[in-house]
Amino acid sequence: MNAKILVTGANGFIGSHLVAACLKRGFEVHAAVRENSSMAVFNSLVAPDAKLKIVYPEYGSPAELGRLMSLEKYRYIVHNAGITKAGSEEAYRNVNAGLTCSLGRAAISSGTAPDRFIYVSSLAALGPLSYSGEGARPNPVTAYGRSKLLAEAGLKEIKGLPVTVIRPTAVYGPGEKDLFIALRLLAGGWDLNMGANPQKLTFVYVHDLVEAIALALRKQTPDWLSFDISDGLEYDRYALSEAFSRASGIKARRIHLPVRLVNTIAGVNEWYTSLAGGYPALNREKVRELTAENWLCNIQPAQELLGYRPRYDLTSGLAETWRWYKEKKWL
Repeated sequence: MNAKILVTGANGFIGSHLVAACLKRGFEVHAAVRENSSMAVFNSLVAPDAKLKIVYPEYGSPAELGRLMSLEKYRYIVHNAGITKAGSEEAYRNVNAGLTCSLGRAAISSGTAPDRFIYVSSLAALGPLSYSGEGARPNPVTAYGRSKLLAEAGLKEIKGLPVTVIRPTAVYGPGEKDLFIALRLLAGGWDLNMGANPQKLTFVYVHDLVEAIALALRKQTPDWLSFDISDGLEYDRYALSEAFSRASGIKARRIHLPVRLVNTIAGVNEWYTSLAGGYPALNREKVRELTAENWLCNIQPAQELLGYRPRYDLTSGLAETWRWYKEKKWL
C-alpha cells in the first residue's frame, strides 16, 4: 500500500511499533516526534526500500499544523501522541484534548480530509466497572482518563473528520516502561500487590493492538465508531505474576500492601519528584487505576466489524516480552 500516513508519538512505545508495522505494510510513513527527541528507535526500522520521514509538528500553532497538512496531504493519520503522567488536570487536558483537537481541525483545514483519522484513546476514558459488572460508562477515575474522553468528544465536533477511536486496555510488550516497573520487581523476586480484593483485569500485547489499528485503517467502516481492544480474556490480580513466572522461571514472593500505605508512598513520591519538575509513574491517580475492581471490555465490535483476532494471550505475550528485555539487558 503506497499511501502517505502520519503517525504521531512515533518514537514512543506504541508509536514505534506502529511505525514498524506501517512500513512493513508499504505505507509512506511520516513519523511525528518532538524536537530534540532521540531517533535511536528508528535505526532498526529503516530498510533500503522503506519510506520514512521524520516530521516535527507544532501542535500549539494552528497555522503551522495547517501548513503541514496542506503540504503533505496525508491520506491517513494515526494520532497516538499524548501524556500519561502530569501534575495537574489542566496539563492533561491541554495536551491530550487540546492538542488532539488542534490536529483534527488542521487535518481538514486544507479542504482535503484524510480518508481516516485514527485516535488512539484508552480504556481509561471509559473507566472501570464494579466487580459485578454494574455501573455506567463512561466513568473515568483519573485526570488522564477524563482528558482522553474529552479528546474523543472534541474530535466528534469537528465536521467532516472521519474519526475512528481505538481504546486499548493495559498495553505491554517490547519497549514498554510503565508495566516494566512491575516486571522488574518480579524479576527481583517480589510480587507486590496493592490490597487483596479480587479484580478482573485485561491486557493486550502491543502487536495485537497495532494489528487492530491497521485493520481500522483498511476497513471501510462508518465514521465515529469506537473499538475497545484487549486480548479478549479475563484475568485475576495474580495472572501477571504467574505468566511472568512461566516465562522467566522466577518464582516471586507474594506480598499484599495496604492501599492506604501505597497511597501515602505515591503522595510522597509525587512531592519528591515535583522538586525536580517531574511526575512519577507511581502516583495517587495511578493507584486508583491499579486498584479498580473491573477493567473488562467488549472486543466483539472489533471482531465483527474489523475482523480483529488477537494472537497473543498474557502467557505468550509475556514470553516474547521477557525474551526482548533479556536480549536488550533491561532485565
